[in-house]
Amino acid sequence: ASMWSTSGNSYHIFKLDWTTQDWTDTGTALDDRQDSKADALWDGSKLYVVSHIWSKTSSSASSGEEGELYRYSYSGGTYTLDSGYPVIVSDAKTEALVIDKDSTGLLWVTYVNDKKVYVNHSTAGDDANWVGPYVLPVSGADSVDSDDLSSVVAFDGNIGIMWSDQSSGNKMYFAAHADGTDDQIWQSIGAYTTSGDDHINLKSLTSDGAGKVFAAIKTSVSNALLMLLVCDGGSCTSASDWSAYTVYKGSDADFKEPTRPTLLLDTSNRDIYFFTRLDDDIYYKRADMDSISFSSGKGEAFIKSSDYSGINDPTTTKQNVNNSSGLVVLANDDGARYYF
Repeated sequence: ASMWSTSGNSYHIFKLDWTTQDWTDTGTALDDRQDSKADALWDGSKLYVVSHIWSKTSSSASSGEEGELYRYSYSGGTYTLDSGYPVIVSDAKTEALVIDKDSTGLLWVTYVNDKKVYVNHSTAGDDANWVGPYVLPVSGADSVDSDDLSSVVAFDGNIGIMWSDQSSGNKMYFAAHADGTDDQIWQSIGAYTTSGDDHINLKSLTSDGAGKVFAAIKTSVSNALLMLLVCDGGSCTSASDWSAYTVYKGSDADFKEPTRPTLLLDTSNRDIYFFTRLDDDIYYKRADMDSISFSSGKGEAFIKSSDYSGINDPTTTKQNVNNSSGLVVLANDDGARYYF
């Protein structure tokens, strides 16, 4: 995990001891900017971390405030920063900066700046050399709200971008780009046009009948606050490719408004885990991947403490989980400066 090291005065890579459930500092430094946030990707060979200065509403970055890519090699239990890193991959302070890698080996990032959805990617064979940010070339991507955000996922020989648009009716959009094709060739669709909000977490499956892309989203309506969207066919760029499932209803009197949805796909047991912050703790619901249906109510408590009242921001791995990997969710109480 990327966690703040008080002794190191920067974010460090921490390791979880499964037996004691304690996190220990490996001593490997990440970003030393206190107001930065990170997204991490392990591709089986390298660890990639993109880190950016957080801003509720995006703005252009001054020198030293840009989004940066760190790349680490792993050997003998130790992560080592590769020579030539970090490199700049975005030119903005943003609410989110997200990374993934396509089937050809290109790295992609996405973010929202100046009410536009931006993407950037590395060049073939060189993780440190990037083409430069450009606005996603599809209708509507250049006129979102300053509070909107975007996310990226690799799936089925494509790179996919999902973004929220709160400027024109609160909708969720998805665009796909076939790996290896021209940067300007994208197809897009309104994946969920009933409502939308700027909370998105994406996962994908490869060659699986249950679906290609899974998205946990927050909406802006009271009768269905948190939804699971599933692309279960085609290129994910037709309305018929997407199905929507209600996970938490805002009209449920049993709890306060849920938020910060995040997903894990368990490929061993074919389960979907859907986590959220609820009543100042972290709860989850589980559904069968092949017959999706979520129970009503709060679900099950996963991270809970009677001593802390501000537990929030559940986060977890990009990778799918299984019986061998186990399942880990990390959260924090920002006011108390405490991790869970």
